[in-house]
Amino acid sequence: MSARRLAELPDDLTYPFTSNTDPFDRGIHLFATALGVALGALVVTIAKYLPDHAKASHLGVVILLVVAFIHVRLKNGYIPALDSAIKQFSYGNDDAARVFLQQVLQHAPDNVTANRLRAEIDMKSGEFTEAETILVGLNNKYPYDDVTMRLLARTYLKIHRPDSAFLLVTGSIMHTRSRPTHEDLVIMGEALEMLGNHLGAGDYLAAIGEYEEAKRSYKAALQADPDNIRAKAGLEKAIRALQSQ
Repeated sequence: MSARRLAELPDDLTYPFTSNTDPFDRGIHLFATALGVALGALVVTIAKYLPDHAKASHLGVVILLVVAFIHVRLKNGYIPALDSAIKQFSYGNDDAARVFLQQVLQHAPDNVTANRLRAEIDMKSGEFTEAETILVGLNNKYPYDDVTMRLLARTYLKIHRPDSAFLLVTGSIMHTRSRPTHEDLVIMGEALEMLGNHLGAGDYLAAIGEYEEAKRSYKAALQADPDNIRAKAGLEKAIRALQSQ
């Protein structure tokens, strides 16, 4: 499999959701909401023992205003800087993106989207070890974040660790019991090709419709094992698919 398919992945994989749905941010917003509910329940309880219910109502309004302030402060704090970093990255201005990311990480060092973007920039500049360190930490902390998982798998491919990339993706699929996405198949196909498993790579490539590249993988598999029935069948299928296009 060529690097062409892998090169198409960053924009598709890294930011399918906005910064406001970042796992770290969701945790803070949920905490603020839970705090507001708990304080509201406390006000209701206190109101039963107060002679003047108006006092309790006033206290409730104050609590709601405090909770609303927390939410607004979170949204208006570092989120605009994060959005600016994402925009600058999309424009190819990596240095400007780094400046905005520094602002974000000063306020929210555990922000997943910011750290993931920092790793993406490190990968573009060839700093794969730094990117791996960031992504391993995120993957350990948020093991169900598929976006980080796929970015880490791509990093493994860049540093020639296809076995780690393949195990990471397949392990995630098995754990979540989900069907592999197009991106998963691309990564697994690339990993198998690098490992010399041309037959497996051909199967994954055919599954995502890359029949030309699948044909090359099946031919490579047949060079190693001319009597391989599965490779012959896969090659015939790939050729028929190409002819029908």
